[in-house]
Amino acid sequence: MNLFEEETVRVLELLRSGTSVALVGMIGSGRSEVVRAVVTELERTGASVEHVRGHAGLRKVPLAALRSLDLDVVQRTGGRPLDLLDVADALSRRLTASSQPVLVVDDLETVDPESLTVVDIARERTGTPLLAAKRPRTMHDTDQVLTLPPDQVRIELGALRYDDVSALLGATLDGPVDSGTVVRVLTYTAGNPRLVVSVALTAARDGLLTRYADGWRISAPDLWSPSSCGVVESLLHGLDRPARDAALLLAGLGTQPLDTVLDVIAPSGLEPLEERGLLAFVEEPDGRTTATVTPPVLVDCLTYRRSEVPRAWARAVLAPHGVTPTSDLRSAPRRDGSRQDAALARYHEVQADVLGNARWAQWEEEPTVANAEAYLSAVWEASPDARRVEEVFRATVVPPDATDVVVLTRYLTLEAQWDGYVRRNLSGALARLRGYAHDRPEIAPELVAYDLLLQAAIGPVPDGYVELLGPYVEPDAPRALPVRVLAYLHTLALEPAAAQRVLETQTPVSRFSEDYDLFRDGLLSLVRGRWTEIATVATEAWAQSRRDLNRLGQSVAGYVASLALFVTGRWNEAESIMHSVFVLGRPSGLMSPLHAGMLRLSGLVAACEGRVDVAESLVAHADRPHTPDGPGPTTARAFSDVVRGVVDKDASQVTAAFAAVADERRGRGLAATELLELLLQLVVLPDAAGVRRFGRLVESHELDELVPLAHLATVLVVDDGLPTDDEVAALLSSDQRFVAACLVGHAARAARAADGARADGARADALDEILTQFGPGSGPHALDVARREASPSLLTDRETEVALLATTLRNVEIAERLGVSVRTVENHVSNGMRKSGARNRDDLSQVAARRAR
Repeated sequence: MNLFEEETVRVLELLRSGTSVALVGMIGSGRSEVVRAVVTELERTGASVEHVRGHAGLRKVPLAALRSLDLDVVQRTGGRPLDLLDVADALSRRLTASSQPVLVVDDLETVDPESLTVVDIARERTGTPLLAAKRPRTMHDTDQVLTLPPDQVRIELGALRYDDVSALLGATLDGPVDSGTVVRVLTYTAGNPRLVVSVALTAARDGLLTRYADGWRISAPDLWSPSSCGVVESLLHGLDRPARDAALLLAGLGTQPLDTVLDVIAPSGLEPLEERGLLAFVEEPDGRTTATVTPPVLVDCLTYRRSEVPRAWARAVLAPHGVTPTSDLRSAPRRDGSRQDAALARYHEVQADVLGNARWAQWEEEPTVANAEAYLSAVWEASPDARRVEEVFRATVVPPDATDVVVLTRYLTLEAQWDGYVRRNLSGALARLRGYAHDRPEIAPELVAYDLLLQAAIGPVPDGYVELLGPYVEPDAPRALPVRVLAYLHTLALEPAAAQRVLETQTPVSRFSEDYDLFRDGLLSLVRGRWTEIATVATEAWAQSRRDLNRLGQSVAGYVASLALFVTGRWNEAESIMHSVFVLGRPSGLMSPLHAGMLRLSGLVAACEGRVDVAESLVAHADRPHTPDGPGPTTARAFSDVVRGVVDKDASQVTAAFAAVADERRGRGLAATELLELLLQLVVLPDAAGVRRFGRLVESHELDELVPLAHLATVLVVDDGLPTDDEVAALLSSDQRFVAACLVGHAARAARAADGARADGARADALDEILTQFGPGSGPHALDVARREASPSLLTDRETEVALLATTLRNVEIAERLGVSVRTVENHVSNGMRKSGARNRDDLSQVAARRAR
């Protein structure tokens, strides 16, 4: 398979026309393959190719690269210093004598300066076209000896896209490869063609990939194989010792704040890694910038080679900075999920830049609505360049006779989003939409629907939306966008039955077919108590969006999944999904409130688990003043108060803050999100007022699935009573099991902690007995971090045994003592930390010690 056929053909055409070419790409990007194909084809067609190749080891040897040209003046030096002009004369004579001369310089950065000087002089004298293959220029480049002509054409070989990797894997493995495997390989190799081929071949040979009837799929937990190390380490070829040491140390550290990395490692070690694209930088939700080695396969390879890094030396280097290596430096590779997220985020950023720049150039050449919409669609999911976007909206003229109504509608709605969220001019956005709806009646239904959607997203749910959208959702001629918006507004108003009727009887649009549909259907399932179902659907949609590299889909599905996982008690899974969304950066427009909502939810989880600094940082990051605030400023302040109240164990502050959230939701007509906020309060710290509000919403909107939960909350919190056995049994087998357990646990603690005559030890004991029916680890997750206190019983005997040794012994030493493999020890440590919520090996050991007692 010639993956670079298009680039090869273009280079040949340019060289044959007398135009010089700069072929730019990282090591392994395919630039050597292109050069080889170009040279072969030129020589086949009779051209005279003078091919200069560099070598890192000979970079300081004068004229070393020119010896391959067999110039007499270079070969017959006799140890005498050479005059560079004499060598340039000899090369110029050879080029002049040839009928079709071409100069090729491969791996330009490794060619000695003297050879480059000679090539430069000869090229200028003879006008010979030049192909120079080199790495991308960085801020650290200082020795640019070769002067490329001003009319040169620059061709960049970037990271492969999904389709390219899929095709390359299919050709390499001689068969189709499933989409999940393609994405895993893509993120593992950062789209480097050489690594893609190497990982595929070694994984297939070592049984990590298996060929099924429908194609190749991953059949192991990961793609790591020591057999890949030879090819992978070619990324480090030519680096000096400080740079290699820096790469090894960063692999041991894992993802770390950039300030810490700069304190630990000298710039002379980091700069060569940055030049080669082997460092990834990610803005974390708390505003810090972190750094890690990329691609992930390189990290695994370096981890495998960690015997080169003495642990004592690493600790001595890191101790003054308060940093501990994230894993045993001599053990097998530790799986770091954040590496995959960072690699995927970096891929998104690179591809968005490439596509955005290409479409920007198209729009500059021809500023039509179609080109404007194409550019905006390419950059909208990322953080677009505000100056460019403003220029597009300023200079694009909407013709009165535009015929592509789909593109026109998309362009106008994006402009309305920009008005509402960035310019903070909702009234201007609505006026613009209404003006276009008046002038273009053929798209008026869509613009009216979007007008209502924007009002509900930024302000209160508009009155009379049923009358406004009703004419456009008639069974004989339904319009897709009005139908979806009407169903969504019914959902926000907590009218799930009406929303369902619109979807099932008025439109053929399939459910979960698009990202916005998933958000609407997710809210429907959450308010109807179908939490396990939507958690599964949304998690699968999130995973599929990652495979499809769909950033918008990841944000929407991640938001729905994290809410569903939170209310079902699967907090670790929720945090994992939210973090994978956070590293992609803030989305634009309608999705930015979802991102802020996930930041707040993640902050609430951190506060409940006692991670104070993380909680406050996440919430503060969600509520930055310049961020469009979809839920409203009252909600932002209230969530900050909730988190501070949880951290300070101040029950009155928590309940007051949740009340403020509910008031703000009610004021905007967002009954559905009011219900969800009250659900969060039932988990964190219920009070009588909140329970009554929850019960009224459930009853007035006929949410039958939530009636048992509302009744339990009333009995426990309002009436200070005890549920019947039948009531408990019904909740034990329902999706509301976790929230019910939290209510019972909170009630038991309140009964035991009450002062004087209000204390009720017998009721507390009865509630504790009920709580045991929900299983180990159930109960409140807030204030006293009951989940972590209850979790030692979840550890197995072997996990406890390993955990007790984890603070004093390395994984290898534990394996030797217990007679098991290192991988088994790693699994026990990982499972123990997941079950107990421990943040490090010391925490895990303390949990195990409590269980051992």
